[in-house]
Amino acid sequence: MKIAPLLLLAGILGGDFARAYDSVVVFNEVHYHPVAGQQEFIELRNLQGVDVNLDGWSLSGGVDYTFPAGSVIPGHGYLVLGAIPGAAGAFSGSVDNGGETLRLRNRNRRIMDELTYDDSNGWPEGADGSGFTLTRIAADATSGPQAWTASLQPGGTPGEINFNPGATVARTLIPPASTWKYSAAVPPTDWAALAFDDSAWTPGRAAFASGPPLAPVLPVTASLVERFRASSIAGVADGGTLTTWEDEALADGVAQSASAGTTTPTLRLQATPSGRAAVRFDGNDELRTSALPGIGPSSGFCYWMVVKANAAPLSGLVSNSSGAYLLDRQSSTSGSALVSLKAVGGGFGWQKRYDSGLGLGGPASASPISQTAFQIVALRRNRTTNRFELWVDGALESSDADTGSPLTPPGLNIGRYVSGTSTTGFNGDIAELLVYGSELSAADFAAVGAYLETAYGLDTAFPGTYPATAVAAAPTSFYRRAFHYPGTPALTTLRLDRTVADGAVFYLTAALGIPTVIALARIRAQDIDSNVFKEPATAQAAPSTGKDSIRALLTNRSLLCFAACMVLFFLANAAAIWFGGCT
Repeated sequence: MKIAPLLLLAGILGGDFARAYDSVVVFNEVHYHPVAGQQEFIELRNLQGVDVNLDGWSLSGGVDYTFPAGSVIPGHGYLVLGAIPGAAGAFSGSVDNGGETLRLRNRNRRIMDELTYDDSNGWPEGADGSGFTLTRIAADATSGPQAWTASLQPGGTPGEINFNPGATVARTLIPPASTWKYSAAVPPTDWAALAFDDSAWTPGRAAFASGPPLAPVLPVTASLVERFRASSIAGVADGGTLTTWEDEALADGVAQSASAGTTTPTLRLQATPSGRAAVRFDGNDELRTSALPGIGPSSGFCYWMVVKANAAPLSGLVSNSSGAYLLDRQSSTSGSALVSLKAVGGGFGWQKRYDSGLGLGGPASASPISQTAFQIVALRRNRTTNRFELWVDGALESSDADTGSPLTPPGLNIGRYVSGTSTTGFNGDIAELLVYGSELSAADFAAVGAYLETAYGLDTAFPGTYPATAVAAAPTSFYRRAFHYPGTPALTTLRLDRTVADGAVFYLTAALGIPTVIALARIRAQDIDSNVFKEPATAQAAPSTGKDSIRALLTNRSLLCFAACMVLFFLANAAAIWFGGCT
């Protein structure tokens, strides 16, 4: 697809910047929306050349912190707060991902600086969940979104200068996976105007952006009641024991963290293809929650697990307690209901049972439990179709009819049968476990699967995280996306980073070598100049004409194949140059 010259409309706001309050010590860098493996922090900067005593000063907003006696920020220096190495202290609370107001007060409660940031309205999008920080551009007290940008490197520069003087500053203006407006039809001549009405254009993701790739973010959080993610575990070294696995789904108002039983699993870093961590169970380990997930007895629900076996699990039946369990109920939190995942016939089996104790059984997968690759397994009670569904890597492998009887999902026993032995435990890795209190729409179900596939570097039947737009087949497409740019356009170079891999071009080039070599090997010497080889060796050969050459090419299959391969080879190179030069 040829992409028409892309329009990026910059909204440049003029006028004097508003001044901060007393502007002695100011907010300089804030990591308000970190990705997995990072922590929030707030950095202050002293704009004066002398040390400032912060004794009794405080931070307020979504966080709270009071500076203890003896706190000093050096002249033109920095002070960092947060749970990161080198920080002067750790605040309580959390910096809001969607934006809020932070205030710095002196010991007399006078506001010394105030930062009201947002994740939209002109504030840098690159700082919102991409792993980059919200960073002040200049060492002064100017305020507003024009004074801030995203950091140059993931995690920012806590305790250090934001940008070296004279250095090239790269700003993420449009993160990957952002929504654009696009049209396959040729637009009016004023389509490049900021005031152009593009409400009739179709919104969707484009295969390019102006910043580094975003870390995958779980796109569906509505009805999420439990989330256990190994890559979010902090304070545990590689191979260290895990006594508590924190529940990250707190929107339901209940922290349902899982605690170890008699034996403890371990944390394994760099366990998945994408380099993310996983919790390793040895067949005896287990982690138990002490509360119900909070899902109603008549509700649909979805359980997701990203798992890999490290040894062949002992298979059992869905009709009894035999075999190795990846997930079982925590019996102290429930009655007879079951929502369990176990090994059945070498594959996955969903063992379910209603609140009444009836209906024991469930679907089993045809796909085996892998000992070499992580798999995405989903257990779905689909009330729309009245069936219990078992999904493996994006494919519906099996289902059972649902009578609609009450089934209240119990607490979780992760890694083993609730009262089992080493033969009823899972020997393998679990990277993430999600529990939704609804069946999820088809679109949301696919979106969750796509997130897990991308986050853990897997190749499944779930759709990619950058779906093709409806204009993908159009010869020319027009895209619009407004953004706020705080710099000087005359000193700026705009670069678009594609998210469509150009590896296919090179694969095509390499693949063309095979038929080229075969065709070349089949060409005889007399095929190269047919007129020369038609004459006796002692005769003077008549000069060949253009028609003779064309006729020889069209009537010789080997020559024709070779010529076709060469044409495609040059087209592939041209495509590589075209895509490689998109800036």
